[in-house]
Amino acid sequence: MRNVSDAGIGRHGKLQSMNELGVDLKSFLSSQRQEGVLDSEGGFTISADRAIEKLAFFALPEEFDWVLKVVQAVNLWKVDALVVGQTRTATSFTFRPNPQPTPASLMQALSEAALDSTDPVHALAMALRSLVEQAGLSFVLAFRQNGETGSPVYAGDDTSQLNPATRASWASLETDGIRLTVSHFKASETLTGRYIPTFSNVRPRDRDILETLQWKAYGSLSPIYVDGERLTDPARLPSVGYSPNFRVIRLGTLRGGSAESGPHFEVEDFPWNQPARELRSAGPSLPGAPWFLLRTADWPSLEHIKRQLAKPLPLIDIAPHRVVLLRQGVICKVFRLRNTSVASSLTLVVPADHYRSDLSGLGLEVGEIERETIAQLRRLVCHALEQYREVFVSVLKSPPPLQAALEGMPMGISQQAAGFSIFTESLGKAATRFFRRMSAARERHLHYSNFMNSHIWLLPRWRDFVLADLKRVIHDLNQSVLSADSRSSRR
Repeated sequence: MRNVSDAGIGRHGKLQSMNELGVDLKSFLSSQRQEGVLDSEGGFTISADRAIEKLAFFALPEEFDWVLKVVQAVNLWKVDALVVGQTRTATSFTFRPNPQPTPASLMQALSEAALDSTDPVHALAMALRSLVEQAGLSFVLAFRQNGETGSPVYAGDDTSQLNPATRASWASLETDGIRLTVSHFKASETLTGRYIPTFSNVRPRDRDILETLQWKAYGSLSPIYVDGERLTDPARLPSVGYSPNFRVIRLGTLRGGSAESGPHFEVEDFPWNQPARELRSAGPSLPGAPWFLLRTADWPSLEHIKRQLAKPLPLIDIAPHRVVLLRQGVICKVFRLRNTSVASSLTLVVPADHYRSDLSGLGLEVGEIERETIAQLRRLVCHALEQYREVFVSVLKSPPPLQAALEGMPMGISQQAAGFSIFTESLGKAATRFFRRMSAARERHLHYSNFMNSHIWLLPRWRDFVLADLKRVIHDLNQSVLSADSRSSRR
């Protein structure tokens, strides 16, 4: 079987057939496809066609699992940040791995349809394969190193039809690194979809990509920024942190401690007298150690507490407590714990890179040893919550200091987005941003300032409510049995 250098990649990692138009990956891979043959070392190399079938069957069954392989590649490279820019037309993923792979190494992995989930190049190759072969989407991939940007690599029906100038704009990079730009449209959607997607009823895949990141990649050790907002901030996550009627109140990170104290959770408490939407975690990135997040009903939402404190609060959907296992920054397994609290929930996040995994790198095997480790972590969380109950008794006497504004993206990587759609990228987005700012300012002024002044009597009741709910959460963690979550992880 021909190796990749025979197909146009030289020994120094350059695609010899590259020109200003870029490399059509589909044509390149087609030239590599042939039946498996016995190589010179006695091993057997399967054809690319059979490898693609193997990948589709075993590896990434969900439509947007390719997004998770991008995140895993970024975590394996341990990059400073994954910067995501979105328009209605396309999503761009920009990052700067060190050392940076060559186009040749990626093309080699693509031609082999590799399934090594511990190699970042193979993880990225798996993402690209799944993106085109299973999701039916298109991409443009660009490399920039030492200030020089090579010709883009592209594949898929949509990007293959782009004119070279547009493809080059999708591949532009202001700094060294890699940029993957994914089109949101399939072959039958491109004529009308790219220009008026809202009015042609084209599926908003930008939302699907964002939700995949929010619900399955919030544990990424490499920070993820989406349109300038740090997605991997635990306090901002819709599934475990802030959402309407809820606020995060404590974040704990496992520390080794001394020989006398042993492992324990080092905690960060969030101010109760600041709007929940303004809360941010102090650290720029998540730790590699286990961490937990406790959230409860936001006190301004408990006005009816004076009438029925002990009953379930209306209009508030209480999530189960969860134990979440991460592999390379991506949620691979979720255990649900019974939640008997009124309006609180706890999420314990456990890095599990050392657990056994399947071919995809997205599945984990959990045995008795792993379950005992999780049980020990639950006991440590209960101890941290017991201490919190003691502190929370006097929480109203000394209001915590308000938090500073959110820090921006790290230097050296800029946010870049591709594509343009009439009515959905210019006036529409500008109007949305304007009304969102106006609404937030009005709500912040009326909902909190007036509420704090005229309904301050609610706070002691909210404190008592939280103390009672903390007792229920501790009971749940001590008594509940781990139950694998067979439902969608977006619930």
